[in-house]
Amino acid sequence: MYKAFSIIAFSLFAFACSVSAQTQKETVELGDNMFALDNFEEAAKLYKRVAFFGDDSIQAYVYPKIAKSELMNGNYKESLFFYDVSLNTTNSDSAYNEHLYKIAFCHLLLDEPQKALIKVFSARNQDSSDYFMDKYNFYMGVIHVKIKKYDDAKEYFLNAARGHEYYDDVSKVLNSVKFNRPSPKLAKILSIVIPGLGQLYAGDAFNAANSFLLNSGLAASFLYIAKRHTFFNAFTSIGPWFQRYYTGGFNRAEKIAMERQNEKRDKVLIQIFSLMMKEKNGNFANQ
Repeated sequence: MYKAFSIIAFSLFAFACSVSAQTQKETVELGDNMFALDNFEEAAKLYKRVAFFGDDSIQAYVYPKIAKSELMNGNYKESLFFYDVSLNTTNSDSAYNEHLYKIAFCHLLLDEPQKALIKVFSARNQDSSDYFMDKYNFYMGVIHVKIKKYDDAKEYFLNAARGHEYYDDVSKVLNSVKFNRPSPKLAKILSIVIPGLGQLYAGDAFNAANSFLLNSGLAASFLYIAKRHTFFNAFTSIGPWFQRYYTGGFNRAEKIAMERQNEKRDKVLIQIFSLMMKEKNGNFANQ
């Protein structure tokens, strides 16, 4: 009786495992279809469904897929988590290295360049091939732009481009750009001297005119009231408004200059990346 029961129990367990394995396989295939159709939200859901119960081989396959799906969905923290998990499920040194760079990329998207730097250093120690050295230099260039060490960034980008057909184009872009312009500090000082001048320097004519006219109008009102009444009346009625818009003006000038500088920085990074993408064969950036 016990023997018969054992046989039946074992058979039911084996059947359940086979059904489960078949279901996992079908779910992964469906996830792959959604992934291929760029339906990354649905793909992530399907991959996650099998990730928890899957064996090592399934997890090694789906975790990077989940990470890429979440990255494409704009969920950078989720992507970062699953790329980090992927490090523990891969047996390939090159795949491990790629995951480190993807983690660094997520940190850059989250505006965490120092954390990205740590991952890139780790990746460099993993592999010194030309492919990964180019990739290392490219990422180091991006990181140093983010931390505003522009001379170092230019050197890294040139090292990444050296030996490739796009070297001259990258060099031309880097030689023509001044990453630290417009200067937020200078914009602030100019608007302290003459309201609106800092905004004009930063390339925002509308805000420059608005700041100049508003502050000029308040200054004229202050003088008018002081002349017709008393300095104290002018100070108490117009002073707080003038102080508010005057200080707000030069602080706004500094912010505008910083925004313009960041826009220029991002534009140059896109230019460099686009140039490097032109070389399709073995291009490290196209990953």
